[in-house]
Amino acid sequence: MAETVNIGVVGDYEESFAPHLATNKSLYHSAKYLSVKINIEWIPTQSLLISEGRERLKQFDGIWAAPGSPYKSLSGALKGIQFAREQNQPFLGTCRGFQHTLLEYARNVLGIEDAGYSGYDVDTTVSVIVLASCPIANRPKDAPLLWGKLKIKVSLNSLAFRIYQKTEVKEDFGCNYELNSAFQEAFEAKGLCVTGVGQNGEARIIELMNHRFFLATAFRPQFLSQERCPHPVITAYLEAASRKV
Repeated sequence: MAETVNIGVVGDYEESFAPHLATNKSLYHSAKYLSVKINIEWIPTQSLLISEGRERLKQFDGIWAAPGSPYKSLSGALKGIQFAREQNQPFLGTCRGFQHTLLEYARNVLGIEDAGYSGYDVDTTVSVIVLASCPIANRPKDAPLLWGKLKIKVSLNSLAFRIYQKTEVKEDFGCNYELNSAFQEAFEAKGLCVTGVGQNGEARIIELMNHRFFLATAFRPQFLSQERCPHPVITAYLEAASRKV
């Protein structure tokens, strides 16, 4: 295990944005638990539109596609995810990062060049990401459709199960979008599998087979991380990144 782990977070950092602050804190929690030093660098999405910016990604031991929106460059964010996938770098995507992971795979592996968001990307003709289908009853006014701590069923024989050692967990949500279930079979046929689902079978965790560590979550594990109890998903990700190959 490396003494110092270098993590690149793909996203446009805002110090007043709670999900970004929680991302940094959760990484420090897991680093302390693993007894490793950590360097965290946020990678502006626009910087990944040029080859020099993408080349810099090689210096990191792991890539995290950040939560939150808007990204200044969706194309740049997808380039960062594509790099981690193709270069076998340990990768984690959370919340918006989960959605962008699906878009990257749809465009570059499934060949759906104009894959996009329903109701969000006005130019898309193929809605791989759609509004959440199961709004939460009694959620606060103006809260996201998927909000609060929600149950997730975890598949056996998956990376997610090896991390949790449970078939049911509760995680923190704060989003409006999810995978269009009509595309789930196509994703899984190409190796990006759904290994955690919501109450009606909605995709909540996805992972890529035959990769060192490639996992994305519709929820925000960083919000449940504590210094004395780091989140298992983030700890597993950081541990994978610490193993130099």
